[in-house]
Amino acid sequence: MMPGLLLVPHVAEHFGVSSQTVRRWLDEGRLPGVRISRRLVRIDASSVHDDERPAVPPGPSHVDATWVAEAWSMHRRTVLGLADAGVLHGSFVGRRWSFRRADLSRFLDEHRVERAA
Repeated sequence: MMPGLLLVPHVAEHFGVSSQTVRRWLDEGRLPGVRISRRLVRIDASSVHDDERPAVPPGPSHVDATWVAEAWSMHRRTVLGLADAGVLHGSFVGRRWSFRRADLSRFLDEHRVERAA
């Protein structure tokens, strides 16, 4: 953990994500920030923990592949490949994959069990 207020690029580097992801986390309320001007934001260092990323707030029951990719720190094409292969269950709505958050949690639980065995 670092003292004071942090810049968006520093937080992005700390978590290994893009600055855009950190800005989205700020917009979603996953990270507390202080808006200094229209574009300038600082993040409280006490909210940046070494061992965990910001928690996902309660949200919609269904999410898209981009959301899954960001939440799981993987490329969107990987998520789409898992869905196309039938490994990750979702539904094709319009021209996009849609995933139930409950199914995603179940998939993660099952995947962790397989890795631990």
